[in-house]
Amino acid sequence: MPLPRVQPVVPTRRKESFDDPDWLFDLKYDGDRALLYIEQGRGRLISRNGNSLTRFAVLATQIAFMLAVAAAILDGEVIAADETGRPQFYDLLRGTRTPAYVAFDLLWLFDKSV
Repeated sequence: MPLPRVQPVVPTRRKESFDDPDWLFDLKYDGDRALLYIEQGRGRLISRNGNSLTRFAVLATQIAFMLAVAAAILDGEVIAADETGRPQFYDLLRGTRTPAYVAFDLLWLFDKSV
């Protein structure tokens, strides 16, 4: 069964900051937002506009191998972190640092291998 095609949740921009104990907040990662599709041991990263992020194909393959699941969809962001762990957007664009994938959400999981 092929994986469903999904759209990542688009963050909502607010004019003023707020604090609420009922809300969770994520850091801004300054990377490329991407859905990671894993099918039959292969991974591919797709942008929120539906474009294949082929320049991160090695990263997608590595993640698929490490997760060892038959099928999954993750929502996250490809980043390039510096020595302190801070994302560096221009290093990601230039390809001067090794990319990493920060997963926000597991959208689909089927048939996890043990």
